[in-house]
Amino acid sequence: MVRAVLLLGLAASSGGCTKPAAKPAPEQERGAGEVAPAPKGGAVPPPGPDPHEAGGEPTSDTKPLSAWIELLGHEDPATRKRAAVALGRMGAAAKPAIPALIRAFSDEQNCAAAVDALGLIGPTAIPDLLEEMKKKEKPLRWRAAIALGRIGPAAKDAVPALVAALKEDEESMVRSAAASSLGQLGATAKDVVPEVVKALRDESSIVRFGAVAGLGGFAEAARSSPELLGVVVTEGVPALTAALRDEDRGMRLQVVVALGLLGPAAKESLPALIEALRDEDRRVRLQASYALGLFGSAAKDALSDLIRAAEQDADEGVRRSASEAVKGIRRR
Repeated sequence: MVRAVLLLGLAASSGGCTKPAAKPAPEQERGAGEVAPAPKGGAVPPPGPDPHEAGGEPTSDTKPLSAWIELLGHEDPATRKRAAVALGRMGAAAKPAIPALIRAFSDEQNCAAAVDALGLIGPTAIPDLLEEMKKKEKPLRWRAAIALGRIGPAAKDAVPALVAALKEDEESMVRSAAASSLGQLGATAKDVVPEVVKALRDESSIVRFGAVAGLGGFAEAARSSPELLGVVVTEGVPALTAALRDEDRGMRLQVVVALGLLGPAAKESLPALIEALRDEDRRVRLQASYALGLFGSAAKDALSDLIRAAEQDADEGVRRSASEAVKGIRRR
């Protein structure tokens, strides 16, 4: 049985804070410079804080909250990162750390950990993050948008601010982060799927990339929300199918991933995915074969092309993936 699921990472690269990535099919190797994706809903939390308290404070790894906040300013980058991770581990109990974690947005060596920590702290961080979305400095708006996405569906109150950033922010990286994060909010943001689709026509490639990531997030969430699935299929599938003609091979790869997340519901894209089996980029061909396998019997018209790929593609990984897709389609 073909394994699911494929997840999209954030589409907004932040100069070492976060980078775009698609989770590959099982057979796909990561090339030089590629990074692993952010898990659904942001960072996976380590085990929770210690059940002890020091002086009325929650603790983690035997240190109290105030000590970890202080360590965010330590001269050693590894120590600062450890502090951010520990604070995220505390969840909502680390609310007093929110201002210090937001200040860490300016710490290029620790901003990713700070973003993840705020996501794990959860909805209690939303008011402060919304204030950062109003700031003049681009990195602050950009990383606040990413952190709001990390919170996931519980950040529904951030939808208006993220939509405003997507439509009006002058910085492409902020618009990209907003598009991607809206997708991470899932069904709570279903009414703004059309706005994310419009971003596929943005003049900036990084914003288009963020829009694909956002639609991928919506597609993943649609697995458990029939209402959202209907919106994504109606609004998103035609736009994603058209985006498979993008000149950027990375964009085409992310589009194929997003369509694969929708499975048979995206059957309208079948001809374009079949064509993607001949893409010049092996990663796109591999992901297209994997996505077609997820379509099951709805992809029976792709069998002859998949068999050709399984027998003739120059890349061993693509041949293996296509062969597995053929087996999966025939079994269903």
